[in-house]
Amino acid sequence: MSFGFVGDFIAAGVLIKNVISTLQTSTSEHQELLLELDGLQRALDEIEHLQAGFQQETEVNAVKVAALTCQYRLDDFAGKLKKYESLSHPTKASSAEKAKLWRLKLQRGFRMDAEAQSLRAYLIAHVGYLNMRLTTLNL
Repeated sequence: MSFGFVGDFIAAGVLIKNVISTLQTSTSEHQELLLELDGLQRALDEIEHLQAGFQQETEVNAVKVAALTCQYRLDDFAGKLKKYESLSHPTKASSAEKAKLWRLKLQRGFRMDAEAQSLRAYLIAHVGYLNMRLTTLNL
């Protein structure tokens, strides 16, 4: 018996692809995060297609649930990234408004760098945890 994980894995994959496509338009400062996101995508693809015997079905489903918990963190980061990106496309603005937008963009840019590093650390730990779980299950 399998839970309906397919839609969840598709949603996670779409979220990862959206974050990757947004980050790819940025400079090279997020290359390490892009590598971690790619690694997460590959791990989720493998976990989605895990097949287990009847005796390991509960454990495999637990790994699938654990794998999908990354969606919350990715969704949070994507929302922050979207707010940051919205500053890049200002409408007609006076020079004072443009200066304010640049200040906000600079502030958010520093925050986004810290957020990107935090997400990268989380992804390293998350993928490592998933690999450990799979190893202990001999999958």
